[in-house]
Amino acid sequence: MIALAKTTPDMEPDYQIGGEIDFGNALDSRCFMRNGWGPTETWGVWTVEHSAELALPVRAKAGDRLVLNALALAFLGKQREPVRVRVFARDEQIAEWVFEAGRLNQPRWLTASLPPQTDETSGDVLTISFEIDAPRSPLSEGVSADPRTLGLGLSRLSLTAAT
Repeated sequence: MIALAKTTPDMEPDYQIGGEIDFGNALDSRCFMRNGWGPTETWGVWTVEHSAELALPVRAKAGDRLVLNALALAFLGKQREPVRVRVFARDEQIAEWVFEAGRLNQPRWLTASLPPQTDETSGDVLTISFEIDAPRSPLSEGVSADPRTLGLGLSRLSLTAAT
């Protein structure tokens, strides 16, 4: 029997508004990740470039207002300057998250309101991008031998209807 190469995935990624994506579970999350992400770890995933993208297939109607909820942290290393992460959706900056040294660097819930969808056809895939100022490697910070350039660490993410 000859095995044929697959040219399309067995399943299309699906996301339901209100559902939570666990970035510590590769089966739950890798299908949404585009450029800029490192390997999946038990707690979640790091960005490994200055920017990273997610693509969520979202079934939203024109005028729907959604809120992005993310359980996240930043790699601060030994630096004294805050890490700034700009969040974009639908070609607009929707938030700037600031992570400061000296605070307990544990994941925390962050939110951002998405701009309303303007028409029915633009809502097939929602691209969310993160731009990280000054990501650093643990190696350059003298923390470990890890040479990856780390920025935002993402544990969980969901989209909910705005109230």
